[in-house]
Amino acid sequence: ALPEPDLQAYVQEYEAPRNEVEKKLVDIWSEVLGVEKVGINDNFFELGGHSLKATVLLSKIHKGLNKELPFQELFRSPTINELGKFIESIAENTFSSIEKVKEQDYYEVSSAQKRMYLLQQFDKENTT
Repeated sequence: ALPEPDLQAYVQEYEAPRNEVEKKLVDIWSEVLGVEKVGINDNFFELGGHSLKATVLLSKIHKGLNKELPFQELFRSPTINELGKFIESIAENTFSSIEKVKEQDYYEVSSAQKRMYLLQQFDKENTT
């Protein structure tokens, strides 16, 4: 029953991106937050960001800019202006996706699965 949040109330006076890193960050933030016009001084969390969106944001930054950021850095630097400065100061870390394994009928079980199977063998009547 709550009204829709007025995100424009939290938008600072718009300041356009000044360099290529800031332009890419604006595009990424717009996509993740669903906000059309993001300025470099707008706060990620005031625009509707939260921990789950932060995870998506950091992943997209790593993929788009080849810079891997620690999660807590977004809390220390919640604006594009601050985050852009941090990104320019860190070394490049090339994004590499997890390769898809070839499809087969059976796969080797993990250590956790082996443990569950072994524990189940001790008491086969137990449903836990």
